[in-house]
Amino acid sequence: MKAICTKISESHFIVVTENQNEYWLQKSAYSNYNISIGAEIDGELINVVSTNEDYFEPSHPRYKVGEICNFQIIEVDCPTPGNITVMDCYNNRIIVKALKWQNSTSFKDKNLKCKICKIQFGKVFLINVHYDHPIYQIGEEYDFEYLGFYICPDLDTVM
Repeated sequence: MKAICTKISESHFIVVTENQNEYWLQKSAYSNYNISIGAEIDGELINVVSTNEDYFEPSHPRYKVGEICNFQIIEVDCPTPGNITVMDCYNNRIIVKALKWQNSTSFKDKNLKCKICKIQFGKVFLINVHYDHPIYQIGEEYDFEYLGFYICPDLDTVM
């Protein structure tokens, strides 16, 4: 869907879509989108289920949902253990859930491979897909000691 920026206030971009609906976009959320008066903006209408209201989400200038990209790692196990803080192309910090073996003592990579799962209000949401283990390599065989098994009650939580 396309929209045209018709006005810029102190805190918002006001855009009108093809079907003549008007949406107010916070300038702070879309400051890197190069929006100006008269600019044609690609995007989509998103329905917020909790409020049953639509909002216009402009297409991100760099990222697309479903894309896999490398993000610079800023900190591991920060702000809490089990998280990795990465930086996007606009220097925004994004917190991503670490895989079990990714901790500050064993994980020394400079970049983290992530899948873009959502872009909402200009903010990028990521899923960690950096499966390169520091010790074990895909295609190699290893000996492990069998300790037992566990039946996972909810297979949707297994990645």
